[in-house]
Amino acid sequence: HGICAFQLSMVASRAPFGRQFDSSTVTRDNQSYTKSLRQQTQTTSKPSVTSTFISQLACMALKRRLKDQTHVSCDLTADSNALLMGRVGPVTVKGRGWQSSLGLTCRAIEATVDECRLDMARILTNQKLVLTTPAKGRAMVALSATDFGNFITHPLMQPPSPPKIQGASADGELHFLKENVRVDPSSGAVTFYGTYAGARR
Repeated sequence: HGICAFQLSMVASRAPFGRQFDSSTVTRDNQSYTKSLRQQTQTTSKPSVTSTFISQLACMALKRRLKDQTHVSCDLTADSNALLMGRVGPVTVKGRGWQSSLGLTCRAIEATVDECRLDMARILTNQKLVLTTPAKGRAMVALSATDFGNFITHPLMQPPSPPKIQGASADGELHFLKENVRVDPSSGAVTFYGTYAGARR
């Protein structure tokens, strides 16, 4: 099966990861963080432990937000002096088999930002990652034909408005279809369809 890949620019949100989950699950997660942190403290220096802890928080938050996934990892570099000011980076998040609650899927994803500015007080007191400023970076997303179909029919995807066709039906909106998407790896072409003016095009 063909795979298409997109290189994107991105801006990470300043909003914290929400915790709209069962409280018992969050409690168990917090206990596992604490246990892991104690174990690492016995063998690692403080800056390394803190960066590892931040990485674990990011992975756990992503896993909770995703409906399904087969892999999530977060690799980050944290200079000890910069870390005291809440600056970490570069940060790279990698994943495979991701699926969002609204059905957006991808075969693989890799996103990198050069620097993140974090609210360290929120990390220490609430174990919650909060960006104090938006983090700009780049991402690569690999999509199968099924993934691309899910992408073009996602609720937040707005198809363009094509020119009006004289004599066409009242429904002049373009609607993408997720079925029959084809990806040609040799040419890099993606073929997909939509309905417009009552006809499949």
